Order: sequence, then C-alpha cells, then structure tokens
Amino acid sequence: MSNSYIQCADGPVEGVHRGSFRKAMISVTEIWQLPRIWSARAQQRRDLANLTAHELADIGVKREDALFESRKPFWQA
Repeated sequence: MSNSYIQCADGPVEGVHRGSFRKAMISVTEIWQLPRIWSARAQQRRDLANLTAHELADIGVKREDALFESRKPFWQA
C-alpha cells in the first residue's frame, strides 16, 4: 500500500491523504445543510412530544421512549 499525500506549493503535506481533501469538502457542503436539518429535527421532536397516548400507540412508540427522544438537543441525532 503506497502513501499518497496532498501536494501543496511548498511540497507534500505529510499525514494528509488525497481522500482526506474530498472528505473535508463533503463536510463543508454538509455544514450548509445543518440549519435545515437541525430545524426539521427540532420540529419533529416537538411534534413527537405532543402526540397523544393513542397516537403513540398507533405508531408503536412508548411514552417514555417518545419523551427520551423529544428531550434530545436538536444537534444530536
């Protein structure tokens, strides 16, 4: 297995593999999506917390599980 490094103007950057740059770019792209994801997650958790016992039974979720999930911070998956 050969080592591949990112080539910079000053030479290769050791420890930074070519695949790392692509992963970093994907991460930067995903950062732009975070506010939308977090907002949707927060709304879903509010909705879950407001379901009645009958509605929870319909979807097969126990009240304590719904409360556990709804109390998670919006940034936590």
